[in-house]
Amino acid sequence: MLKRITSVSAALVLLLGLFGVFAMAADGDYPSKWAEVDVQEAVFAGLIPDALQTKLLQAMTRAEFCALTVRLYETVTGEVITGRVKFGDTSDVNVEKMAYVKVANGTSPGKFTPDKALSREEAATMLARLSDALGKPFPK
Repeated sequence: MLKRITSVSAALVLLLGLFGVFAMAADGDYPSKWAEVDVQEAVFAGLIPDALQTKLLQAMTRAEFCALTVRLYETVTGEVITGRVKFGDTSDVNVEKMAYVKVANGTSPGKFTPDKALSREEAATMLARLSDALGKPFPK
């Protein structure tokens, strides 16, 4: 497994880089040449869910980003998130898990808006919260 993920910071950087790859891929379902090795390593490490390995040209949704962050959290900690926070507009288990560990928030009371395209601001916010949830907060 990618020489076992040894650094939470490195894993977060990889995830942030993958967000850019998903948003910027240029050739069909494949990543840009400059990103191929990193994407292959992330796939090998189990950090990219199967459903996201063929959507490299599409904007990533809020729910898809939760799937990535759940994979990273559970891989790094070795623990499955068992708690859930429910939303009225989705029953996506990854969304519920990330809300439970306080990485993802709803867009309004009781709503998550799972199919909305993820903004860079939302990605950065969720990554910072994920770092906190992993006990490795970003430096102030």
